[in-house]
Amino acid sequence: MLNSLEIRNFRGFQDLKIERLGRVNLIVGKNNVGKSSLLEALQIYARRGSPEIIWEILKTRDENRQPVSRITRRVVKIEDLLASLRYLFYGRKEIK
Repeated sequence: MLNSLEIRNFRGFQDLKIERLGRVNLIVGKNNVGKSSLLEALQIYARRGSPEIIWEILKTRDENRQPVSRITRRVVKIEDLLASLRYLFYGRKEIK
């Protein structure tokens, strides 16, 4: 069980600290304030930063990039694959 939580530079969180967590915690808030991002950070922590969970989260939000171009059928550069990871970090620039 986690007693506290600290998230830095993840999605919309520059520095989030939750000091007291209980056995059951209710996460509430208006739309687009970070509830899902908080749960994603917990998923990544619980899976010890597994690449599979990271790509799964990116895919769920349609923020992943395909390794092979659907049009040209060419392999995408590693830089393009890594660019998808920018979506996870606070203060990221939009990727077009």
